[in-house]
Amino acid sequence: MSYLLLFLVSSVVLVVDQRLVNGQMGGGPSGPGAAGPPSSKTRILILGAGPSGLKAAQTLVDQGMHDFLILEGASYYGGRVRDIPFAGAQVEVGADRALPLAEAVESAAIGLLRTHRPNWESMNVVDASGRNLNRAALPVWTQAGRAVRNGLNVAEELWESHDTDMSVRDAYRTIGWLPTTALEKTIEWAYNDYWLGDRPSYASLMSHAFDTPEWVKRGPGARRPAYVTDQRGFKHFFEANMLFLKSPTHKAKILLNKNITQINNNAMDVQVTCADGSVYTADYAISTFSVGVLQNNVVKFTPGLPGWKVREYNRYTMGAHTKILMQFPSKFWGNTEFLLRATDRKGHYPFFTDLGSKGIYSRNVHVLMAEVTGDEARRIDRQPRSVIRNEMMAVLRGMFGPRVPDPISFHVTDWNSNSLTMGARCVFGPSLNSKCFQRIQSKVGRVLFAGEHTSLRFSSHVQGALESGAREARKAVDCLNGGACTEWVEGHQCACTGSAPAFSTNSASNLQLTGALLFATIIFAFFNF
Repeated sequence: MSYLLLFLVSSVVLVVDQRLVNGQMGGGPSGPGAAGPPSSKTRILILGAGPSGLKAAQTLVDQGMHDFLILEGASYYGGRVRDIPFAGAQVEVGADRALPLAEAVESAAIGLLRTHRPNWESMNVVDASGRNLNRAALPVWTQAGRAVRNGLNVAEELWESHDTDMSVRDAYRTIGWLPTTALEKTIEWAYNDYWLGDRPSYASLMSHAFDTPEWVKRGPGARRPAYVTDQRGFKHFFEANMLFLKSPTHKAKILLNKNITQINNNAMDVQVTCADGSVYTADYAISTFSVGVLQNNVVKFTPGLPGWKVREYNRYTMGAHTKILMQFPSKFWGNTEFLLRATDRKGHYPFFTDLGSKGIYSRNVHVLMAEVTGDEARRIDRQPRSVIRNEMMAVLRGMFGPRVPDPISFHVTDWNSNSLTMGARCVFGPSLNSKCFQRIQSKVGRVLFAGEHTSLRFSSHVQGALESGAREARKAVDCLNGGACTEWVEGHQCACTGSAPAFSTNSASNLQLTGALLFATIIFAFFNF
């Protein structure tokens, strides 16, 4: 027996010593670099290096957990926060606004980054032939703005009467806003589709009522959102606020070009396979995939995700938003900051911005940006770039005449067709139940779920992504340390229905709010927005 006991003790020492060498013990505070070089076995894998993944990593470091890796499919970190060099400047091709107003990200970004408050009065409304429609558009702006505010009043009525949610489009029909003319359709697009990333029929009225920018809800004179024009890029917000990115050892934990194809969610660990054949194993993984990636089964889960999880994320719409950057040898579009193009075909190349007006370019560099959303954006993404370019030039020559020159440089974003994103940002759907939001945030086995779509208050925003990353990192540490590690169970009711919270004892989300409290939080936030 003494020999057997000595053998067992020696084995434990060897195992513990090996885990220390590999930096796999975690849990205790240690300085940068103490975790050792990245290996294929780690305590926590973070799947994606967008805002939620980066924030999850910083949260782990803050809690003394250094044994993690970040697997990112792209060749850069930042996710849908991305700037590119174009015509001699850095231009945001992903998220470009610090929203919501008066929240943490906007407050921090204003002090850290160079931003631009748009001058919406500097806008010409034109038709497809370039004819100025400003005078005819004035009463329509007023009518559409009134429709937005009256639609928000319908949301308040739903809350007060404990009624179910409805779409933004349903609310407009309720108050009698039925756009039929080209001007009405286009100005509605500017008020709704542009900010949502898709049709009002896809959006939850209750969620939209909370999230609608103040300048839209309160009309002229209210503070307007800040567009990031900083030449260090919006991503500098992460670099300035996440100290782990300043440590070469910790930054080396971000493994780029690791396109994840499969996740084996086992009883004892998680195995993640990448397109290059590499396999990474961990105790827990934090998924930060967009809801579009989940909906399109871009990554295979084995075993498949349970029905309650699949049903919930399919209640979202992944909004589509495409930006088209064009540099020209001369400026032919006038001196306004914005152009709104009104056509019967709603959303067909409706919006143009002079990036020189934003202060990104000097006066002798002429760059125009077109933005398209929804089904038109998806249609554009499916076409070859040469076809898009020809279509774009036909639109501009229809507005400004046949002498419009060809562009010197041309760039089209691909968020909607890119397999790493499959869309621009989530649209909170009317069939989503905020009272049962635990299902969205719940883990499944050893996989936890972060991302902007898992934020109840700030879905579709960078702030929501950041908060979700911190939330899931704390959960992962709790799971590792034997703390609360609960998971939603199929067939149970939500806490707010009067029954007890429906969680198993050794599973998903270490929730900080019950369903009832989450619902009350939304109501409080709406009335104090």
